[in-house]
Amino acid sequence: MKKRFIISTITAALLFGANTLFAKEVSTDTAQKLKLHSKSENRVIDNAVKNEKKFSKVALNEITEGFQSIVYAMGWIRENKIKEAEDSLKVAIKKFDLTLKNDPSLGLVPVDISTKIYQFAADEETIKKNVDIAKKLLDDYKVQAARRILLPMRDDMEITTVYIPMDTYPLAIKTALKELEKGQKDAALLTLEAVMNTMVASRVIIPIPLILAQDLVSQASKTDKTKKEEINKLLQKAKNELKMATLLGYTDKHSKEYEGLLSEIEKIQKEVKGDNNVEKLYKHLKESFKSLFKKVRSESYKDSVGKEEAKALQNPSKVKGHIAAKAKVEETRSKDMFEAKQKGEIFKKEAKDDENLPK
Repeated sequence: MKKRFIISTITAALLFGANTLFAKEVSTDTAQKLKLHSKSENRVIDNAVKNEKKFSKVALNEITEGFQSIVYAMGWIRENKIKEAEDSLKVAIKKFDLTLKNDPSLGLVPVDISTKIYQFAADEETIKKNVDIAKKLLDDYKVQAARRILLPMRDDMEITTVYIPMDTYPLAIKTALKELEKGQKDAALLTLEAVMNTMVASRVIIPIPLILAQDLVSQASKTDKTKKEEINKLLQKAKNELKMATLLGYTDKHSKEYEGLLSEIEKIQKEVKGDNNVEKLYKHLKESFKSLFKKVRSESYKDSVGKEEAKALQNPSKVKGHIAAKAKVEETRSKDMFEAKQKGEIFKKEAKDDENLPK
């Protein structure tokens, strides 16, 4: 399934000339007619999307073109057009070699970045009511009914990035080309399919309440010190957003961090009422937000690709072995299928010959 997904969606998009893809999808609970985020909040979310994209290097044109050439080569091989396949692989090798010459340190390079935004705006009472209803439904084993209530309760930004490991692709392409030149068409195709299956997809989920809380704190820090009431309102809104994140279940792994953020905001609120010497407090709070976002991204990535796979992809020798092993498995499987088919044909022939024997 993973292989089919890569070939049918991502590579198709790249073949149509996209370098880095970006898709925004807003999922909302229209049935409950809930009010969505305000225009100002949506601007904050849009800015957050742009900032998240900066965490990934944009795939160079040479890498994208080289990747496209691999896909073309696989098509040519299947059509038994070996010369065209060899030419396509040579183009891919040239593109990858040029890129690695300019930057030998390239490892995982993103070839597709997509973003979905799920919005769920409700007050604390509505959320608690929904959760209570879902609990009662689950007690009665009405799982699907509970799902319909709980699934729309998402207020986050989901970023999916697909990477190709540049530590392995050039080597695999050169291997496939050699196999083609030796007349080993099936082996070359298996090598290419195996390397395609080393693409890695990571998914990062950023709670929107956390994004909004961070922005509200930033606004408060820039507001004139004399406007104490306005500052307090902004900080109170930030606390409310953090509470919403808790109610929607985004704090499972980071409850201490969220509690720490709330505590720091309350310290600032107290200081604002007094001497208002809050510069250091704001600085520390902003660093706390950055630290939490970093942890969320890191853990989301590991959860997406698996800790072992994430670790292995940082080790070129392990990745090369991974590709070789996959190719060997596929090759063995193909041979077994071929032999089984041959035996089947032989059996049919023998059965037919038996039928033709004189009785």
